[in-house]
Amino acid sequence: MPSIQNDATINGNRTIKELKNQEDLSLKKSLINVHEHLDASNNIIKLANEIDFEPSRLLEKTKSLKKM
Repeated sequence: MPSIQNDATINGNRTIKELKNQEDLSLKKSLINVHEHLDASNNIIKLANEIDFEPSRLLEKTKSLKKM
């Protein structure tokens, strides 16, 4: 009796249909994961575009404090 090298045959050999279904499920999970990351990235970009990057005169205030 050969020893089991991995977990692939613990529950017995699977049919080609079962292997393809498992592969399809894995691909669907991967696509969902990519879609979720894409949505999160788009939300970050949207929030970054809404940030007001205009200087708030903090630099000028800091310089005047140093002079004091």
